[in-house]
Amino acid sequence: MRFAKAYNSNLRRSQRLQHNLFLEAGLLHARVVWEFLFGGKVRTDRSGHELPDVRAFHFFDDSHCWKPDKTKLCPFLAKNLDRLHRSLAHISYDRITYGKNGNPWSIGTVITEIQTAWQYFLGQLADERKRWFDFALEGQQRDDKRWYQSKVMLVI
Repeated sequence: MRFAKAYNSNLRRSQRLQHNLFLEAGLLHARVVWEFLFGGKVRTDRSGHELPDVRAFHFFDDSHCWKPDKTKLCPFLAKNLDRLHRSLAHISYDRITYGKNGNPWSIGTVITEIQTAWQYFLGQLADERKRWFDFALEGQQRDDKRWYQSKVMLVI
């Protein structure tokens, strides 16, 4: 009986670990897509040379054509962007604060917003440039549909 209890306890812990790994990977992916879509500043190294970061505006002949309203396309992420940065990609004391506040990540909302913003981006592209993304997205969309249908809530 004790063994079964310990085993179940470990299984639950391992399930939590797996859940957290998937959640963090998904949120990190959302953060990277956010930077691609909405990150406007070109970063430079210490010497002042541009870093080779790819941004959505690079895919337009006139980079000023890409001016999405992130607060309309992704209101939840826009509101929680600092939390996303501070609790995910930085070792910070803020992680403790976010966890104590008990605000779960609504992964379903994050996914919906990123998908909406991505579709908006594709809709703004010229057809030729839109096709550049078709091959890469074909398998990803199939996989995402299964994963994103589970609306996971968790506090990081």
